[in-house]
Amino acid sequence: MIINFGIVGGLTKEMGETKTCVVERVVHYDFDISADSNHTVGQYSCYPDCYIPVTMQLVDSALEINPELKRVTIASGDKFVGKASQKKKLHKMFNADICDMEAAGIALTCNRNNIPFLMIKCVSDGFKSGIATFEEYFDKSASICFEITDNIIKQMR
Repeated sequence: MIINFGIVGGLTKEMGETKTCVVERVVHYDFDISADSNHTVGQYSCYPDCYIPVTMQLVDSALEINPELKRVTIASGDKFVGKASQKKKLHKMFNADICDMEAAGIALTCNRNNIPFLMIKCVSDGFKSGIATFEEYFDKSASICFEITDNIIKQMR
């Protein structure tokens, strides 16, 4: 099993600095073959829609251990999303709550190799903040995320 944890950007007002989450849906917003196919933006042909599935059994286990975690959809791409207008667009297009730069790659790789995975995330920069807030909250959010993930691992044994 793979456990990915780390910091993310918040895409809604609810997802402010240090909010902790468990990912239940992943979308690769940078992936787009919609111009030459019947697929939507973010949709891979091996999935029925734009959402890359996660291992729900692990999500449920994490929530049993830490019920304060918020279930979220994560928009993943290859760039830092710092502007409120960009964050609003990702939320509107995919109903995503948070964004990062690695979740899609991890989810795709795990699914293609039949490896169960869990993603625990903590917001470092909220809806209206950008790189300065990211830098300010980086260590605190990473520490919170590590502590929660460590506790989940210990409880899952």
